[in-house]
Amino acid sequence: MSKTTRTKAAIAIMSATAIAGVGCSAAEEGGDAGGSLSIAIVPVSGSVPVLIADEQGFFEAEGLDVEIEEVPGPAAVAALQSGEVDLASLGASVVAAAVAQGLPLQVVSGRTRTASTEETDETAIMVPADSGIEEVSDLTGLTIGTQTLTSQNTLMVRNAMVAEGGDPDANEFVDITFPDMAAALRSGSIDAAVSIEPFVSGMEEDGTVRLVGVGHNAFETPAPIGVIAATQETVAADEETVEAFRRAFAAAVDWANDDEERLREALPELIDLTPEQAETVRLPTFDTEVTRDGMQTLVDSMVEWEFIDEAPDLEALVP
Repeated sequence: MSKTTRTKAAIAIMSATAIAGVGCSAAEEGGDAGGSLSIAIVPVSGSVPVLIADEQGFFEAEGLDVEIEEVPGPAAVAALQSGEVDLASLGASVVAAAVAQGLPLQVVSGRTRTASTEETDETAIMVPADSGIEEVSDLTGLTIGTQTLTSQNTLMVRNAMVAEGGDPDANEFVDITFPDMAAALRSGSIDAAVSIEPFVSGMEEDGTVRLVGVGHNAFETPAPIGVIAATQETVAADEETVEAFRRAFAAAVDWANDDEERLREALPELIDLTPEQAETVRLPTFDTEVTRDGMQTLVDSMVEWEFIDEAPDLEALVP
């Protein structure tokens, strides 16, 4: 009988030197054979297919024993390298940056990609409701809060500003966690924030914070936003189990994409949303495919904004 368990993990963030010094994977350390995996996620809308695969029995159908651990993004990279987890649900830019720094990570599956319309974009630029900011170009010269200064959200707001005629080089960007953004906006310590669901819906609920723009026009070519990643050693050590995960995850993405009403009804049981919020929350664009062209678009933007010094090896990043 297959089982899936969830735990909240407190995994320390390793320094780059410590990470680089780790040379073994969970599989090499003698992890359970025959379909056991652990995956690190942050319980936000982009990671919902992992939770769907659990709740709807897609992992079980593949004979997988999966442990889902709540681990913040930077710590998840360290957890992959140390063998604490086998897989991680991460921002595509986080994985690209890690590979650019020489870490042996690779994309196992796509998760979410950039949206084609404003209505299907979950990345939101939020401002105080009483501010005079009416469009993205009005953000020039202001203080913008974003979680991780080299994150994909930071890339997206910079590109969105350029697309609307703004100048992000005139802005101050400050690092602030998603849960703390609403209070920072209300106190005036930041002028705008780049957030994702379910935090956007929570901020909008009391009317003191409003949306001024989204990031759907940030890249000319559709680019990955979120991916499932692993170390190269983990994939090589147990390709059959990783492939079983891919099938289960793809089935979960299909489940999410096939019936929006059903997905919205399920969301309050999966992430921190009320049924009322779930009815109107902006849904991510789920997609398991990651193309090298799409990743190249993302990497080019990372180099342009000096998030990384040079592009990673795309053949290693997206095998």
